[in-house]
Amino acid sequence: MTTTAIIPAQKTTTLEVREYSYTPEQIKLIQETVAPGLNNNEFQLFMYVAKVRNLDPLQRQIHAVKRKTFENGQWVERMTIQTGID
Repeated sequence: MTTTAIIPAQKTTTLEVREYSYTPEQIKLIQETVAPGLNNNEFQLFMYVAKVRNLDPLQRQIHAVKRKTFENGQWVERMTIQTGID
């Protein structure tokens, strides 16, 4: 006796990623307005998420927010990425 498993076909989706190219002045503007207080790694992660999600920080579609959380008996700042509806 043989057993046959029916496996549903995998749906393939294509993610279209828009390329945003920003001038140094625009990068500075993003860092000072929608992503203030981030270190370099946090800012790079923020810009990567914006790119992959096709959101434009200059249109205030995505923001980076630093929040303090209480962990292991001390306050620690953590970055949160939020979308906006401006």
